[in-house]
Amino acid sequence: MPDFREIHRRTQDTYEAHAAAWDQQRPRVFFERDWLNRFTPCLPAGGTVLDTGCGAGEPIARYLIEEGLGGWVVGWLGGWVVDG
Repeated sequence: MPDFREIHRRTQDTYEAHAAAWDQQRPRVFFERDWLNRFTPCLPAGGTVLDTGCGAGEPIARYLIEEGLGGWVVGWLGGWVVDG
């Protein structure tokens, strides 16, 4: 049986080792915009969104905040956990 705690630890270590490079290299091209433009009208005004695995929150969390939504963005890196 797999040791899921060890798998979790190794996965988290890998993300932390590469997070800064990913954030610098992630295209700021907002290719998710069309999908979010269809999704956000389904939410109540001022609704709350949970964005998991968000990294630094760019560009999706920024978009949700600009649309008047509150919420939580959660990544593994302690410095990137933000209450928006």
